[in-house]
Amino acid sequence: MYVHFEKKLSFLMHPRTASRAIATVLEARGFISVGRHHDGPNNIEYRKSFKQPDHDLIVDKWNKSSGFHYSCVVRNPFDTLLTWFYKTGEYKKVVLHGNKREKITIFDFVKSWPIDVTYFPVKGQLWKFIWDIPDIEILYYENLREDLNSYLIKNNFLGLTEDEFGVDKLHVTLNKPEDWYSQWSPEAIEYVHNLYCDEFKKLNSYSNIL
Repeated sequence: MYVHFEKKLSFLMHPRTASRAIATVLEARGFISVGRHHDGPNNIEYRKSFKQPDHDLIVDKWNKSSGFHYSCVVRNPFDTLLTWFYKTGEYKKVVLHGNKREKITIFDFVKSWPIDVTYFPVKGQLWKFIWDIPDIEILYYENLREDLNSYLIKNNFLGLTEDEFGVDKLHVTLNKPEDWYSQWSPEAIEYVHNLYCDEFKKLNSYSNIL
């Protein structure tokens, strides 16, 4: 979690949403890390940090504060799940389909949860913070440069510079195909829609994505 105490702003980081690049932008504008990168306001961990030797004091300051405005980024669920599929290396596995050993599909992967990966989304809840904080401000990964720039400017920060947050600054998942749509069978699409039906309803931008 990244916090600007003076402006009472807190930016929460969902995995697979360019969160490290966002953190770099925010830190350049006076935000500081409170807890671990993906921590939320209800699960902050004290930690030793060479970058922040006074981190325990920062957490104490947070615990004594209130009245923050929260923001986060969400991403197309199908693209997100496919990114996890490749990021975790699960795409390399072979599974049994009937009596045949075949390469694992994204559908196999989604049905196989839970898996032992830190911050991996749970079934039925892909974007944790939109449920933890009902009035959280939502930015969209698909429009991230524009959304983030608007967020900065409306909060009286310097907008994004020309060399910030270009495509070359974003982390690209190794081996992940660019055409995420082609990886999804109709059966898998239906499964994901049913699994995350509440989130599709809450995030109208994704309700008719496929």
